Amino acid sequence: MVRSFSGCHLVILILLAAEADDDFKYTEVYAAKRSDYYLRRAHEASIEGSAASACAQLLEAALEISPSNTSVASRLQDTGCKAISAPLGSPAMSLQIPPVRSWHGDRPSQETCPTASEGRFKDLFPTPLGFLHASELGLKDWQKTLKKFGLLAKKKFAEVQARRKDRFVSVNNNFFSTQDTNPESAIRQPNSWPELYTSREYKEWAEVTRGICTSFVNKMGVPLTEEEAKQMEVVTWAAVYPEQQADDPVTHYYHAHQESIVSFVLYVRMPEPTTPLTISDPRGAPPIEDFEWFQEKGDLGVDGEPPFHRPAEFFADEGDVLIFPSFAIHKVPPHIGHGTRVVFPSNCHLPKKPRQLESAAGGRESPLDGWERIAKWPEASYRGRDSTESYAAHAAAVVKLARKLQDPYMKMWEAQNQVLAMLQFGHARAETWLAAGNISAHIAVILDSRGEGEYYLDAALMFARALRLDSGIKLQVDDCLDKLVPKKVTKKYKEAYREMQRWRNVIKSWGTEPPDLEVTHFLHPEVNGAGKCRRMCAVKADVEFKSLRILPVFSSRIFIRPALEDGIIEAASFLWEVEAPGAVAQLQLLAEGHENWRRHEAASIIVVLCDENSHVWFADPRGAWPDRWAGAVPRQDGLGSEPKAPFHWHSEVECSKGEAVLFPSWLSHRSKKGTRTYAISLSDRGLEALGWRLPRPQLLCSEDIQMHRVEL
Repeated sequence: MVRSFSGCHLVILILLAAEADDDFKYTEVYAAKRSDYYLRRAHEASIEGSAASACAQLLEAALEISPSNTSVASRLQDTGCKAISAPLGSPAMSLQIPPVRSWHGDRPSQETCPTASEGRFKDLFPTPLGFLHASELGLKDWQKTLKKFGLLAKKKFAEVQARRKDRFVSVNNNFFSTQDTNPESAIRQPNSWPELYTSREYKEWAEVTRGICTSFVNKMGVPLTEEEAKQMEVVTWAAVYPEQQADDPVTHYYHAHQESIVSFVLYVRMPEPTTPLTISDPRGAPPIEDFEWFQEKGDLGVDGEPPFHRPAEFFADEGDVLIFPSFAIHKVPPHIGHGTRVVFPSNCHLPKKPRQLESAAGGRESPLDGWERIAKWPEASYRGRDSTESYAAHAAAVVKLARKLQDPYMKMWEAQNQVLAMLQFGHARAETWLAAGNISAHIAVILDSRGEGEYYLDAALMFARALRLDSGIKLQVDDCLDKLVPKKVTKKYKEAYREMQRWRNVIKSWGTEPPDLEVTHFLHPEVNGAGKCRRMCAVKADVEFKSLRILPVFSSRIFIRPALEDGIIEAASFLWEVEAPGAVAQLQLLAEGHENWRRHEAASIIVVLCDENSHVWFADPRGAWPDRWAGAVPRQDGLGSEPKAPFHWHSEVECSKGEAVLFPSWLSHRSKKGTRTYAISLSDRGLEALGWRLPRPQLLCSEDIQMHRVEL
């Protein structure tokens, strides 16, 4: 049933972005806990002697998240940080996205972003969210499907709970393990849950799941091959969140889905008040980092780093379908609804491609670019400097760290993405493929020792590519292979190294004539693009579910407008005059080179003045190296000079002579010769530096579009 905002039967409600609404009650209820997290962080920052700007950002986050909570303001002085008077601009706790059928048109409105009176702007590096409704999927009776799914999921969860008699997290994990997440397998052999897997409703659901994935990808123009579109692998399962008991939070901590390209959720039962799904701003919650490090600290073991502390929250209705990139860090905060919440999540994987090298060696090749294909939407540049060495060093450092960890799975996914980046930048060099093969062989051993799958074939194909590009590299390949298996092997790795030794013999047996196979680990226009592909040719396909809506959230807006050297502050003032009209601006010419990525901690806004036709490069902020993050590879010894893959592509913005490019100082950039770079430092009337607090990062830009709700 579609909920009514007013309780009336036929109602049209206009909801402006600034208005509070009972349907978003959870945001306010949860805000106090989130504020406590940032107050605690501020206290830690003061003890560590962090810069005043870091303290101010954490305090502002605490105040902005819970503006009506008087205890937050009263506890500011206890943090040890210099107190701030109030958050800048209008308080905005999160991007609150209402149920799909409450929208008017293709998108809701949540905030009005800065616009200049002249010039143009460009929104860089958005994260796409997709929205559908079960009534749009062609199901025979979508309401009956939801009812059956809800009843059966509650029943089975209760059976598991009765056997386990444990805390929710443990019961939830056990409930997941009882399910067959492969819908094709579940329908063929339904014994694990016959009531669900033999039902017409489940079979219908299984038939549309792949179409949900491909519709999302195709609507954005993200490339897929014919093989990938037809054989995309889908896993789907039921998740149940009963009413919360004292001291046992019903929650699912922040996480991402490695090795998938797209994830989505069908909302089956959503008791009120609605518990949303929360997606963290990836600019402050780096997707490639390991969020499982924080799970021992509970639901708020980690949150977005200011000024990127405002997440997106989807307040779904029953029948809604939310689709998102699998790299999006998301969670279900502690459930407060009066009743049981039931959802059916799904992950979509690019298919592993069968390979048979010889009678004794074969397997399935793993795609490396699932996250990367979505990350570079809507555009990305393959031009720029060669960053192969940087990504090779990063991948090697991750493998070294992973060997010391109890659970290195997420770090291995990080390493594989850095291997992807080094291959895409250095695809024409045999040495790059040799290094990638060596790193991938070590990754294969670590993953196999933990029973996480076999990846030896991937390493072997990289060695083969190295030999194909340059047969003269054979001695280096042999030397590398000889060093792969140590003389002394611990019991933990014994079986894995035995398998590695078998593959080593296969690779050596090729001599200088390895198999000549198309590169299928990733897409690249200069490797397997148009005119160079057989198996990896991207195809255009129709969008199966044409009502799919795409919201580009968490983008970074830059402006290009006319400006003279003596009018730079005036040209940039629109970026702060609404939120901090009394701010004091100081201009400084920066003496910086044009080769390295730069971002500026003390400044608020950067202005690149173009003395001739030129351009500015921007690095994807979702790949920023965090300054403090448990389990992260430290930024040292040359590491950290490039954004972390899969966010390794950049955006290029052109400017004409006499124009200026304006953007927040947290956005890493490089400029071409023929430009001058200025920093604008903002301070309040008390001359306290505002730093990255202005301009506030945007969540979803739209021009005061009103949301109309029609009760059906």
